[in-house]
Amino acid sequence: MENPEDGFQFAHFSIDRWLKVVAGGYLDGTSFGHTPDAPVPTEVQEQGVLRQVYLMDLALFIGAERTAVEIASGLTRLAPDHGTMVFLASQTMDEARHFEAFATRFGDLGLDTSQWQKIGNDYMSPAYRAFLDILLETVDRDDFLGGIVGLNIILEGMAFPLYDYETRYWAPFDPALVEIIEGAFKDECRHVGFGEKYLQYRLHRDVDSRNRIQSLVDDLSRKMNEAFDEFLSAFVGFYDLAIADYPDRCEAIEIIPGRPFAKTSAEEQVQWLRSQIERGHEKRLRRLGLELCV
Repeated sequence: MENPEDGFQFAHFSIDRWLKVVAGGYLDGTSFGHTPDAPVPTEVQEQGVLRQVYLMDLALFIGAERTAVEIASGLTRLAPDHGTMVFLASQTMDEARHFEAFATRFGDLGLDTSQWQKIGNDYMSPAYRAFLDILLETVDRDDFLGGIVGLNIILEGMAFPLYDYETRYWAPFDPALVEIIEGAFKDECRHVGFGEKYLQYRLHRDVDSRNRIQSLVDDLSRKMNEAFDEFLSAFVGFYDLAIADYPDRCEAIEIIPGRPFAKTSAEEQVQWLRSQIERGHEKRLRRLGLELCV
């Protein structure tokens, strides 16, 4: 097999750059991904719908991050060259940091490990669990390219619009949580960027692998869409209900740019998010020489 290091440029994804841009850059001076000593807001500490949405969001994030740690670390072991290994080692650290930051926020709410683990299991939908299980299976069967596609392109890439949704939603209530999410999003952009460049290099030179990966992408895309559909249909209306008691605080929120949240129905929000997910995913696959077949 051709060695990617003969033609693939890894300098942009080095540990040295990671230390400067991430650890010494946007994380400098933070504590668990946010400004130090930022308490959980009173509105979230109190029992109510907003607290339940907050716990639900933390649970969804932490479920994905826990799986991402396992996959990224497994892919590090499978890496075919030292440049890819080094990047995946940094990605493993990123995913572990995200997991720790969200878990610590659970602790800030007074929940112990057993309590937030139960919440995480309760909110893990069947479709989402099935999707994450398939990703773990790629590592178990030593499918390196399948793991990169599943983690860096499907899971992280398709979730981009949800990061924006979450930061807009929580900005009036918890700036610290917004900082955590924004920091995680910056990391995910780097992970997706690596996945795109690496797969472009590999798949354009290996037709057999491209055909196999196309089949895997079809399957994973369908299952990820099922997970999104479950999430959007079940919870977007719940988000609206949670902020109904804070009209003045939330009047400036725009989930859809240019449209006040209060005047945007749950159905419109779902349609917009789905369109953003599908549009970004299709563009990403096209850059890889793959098709969207869902």
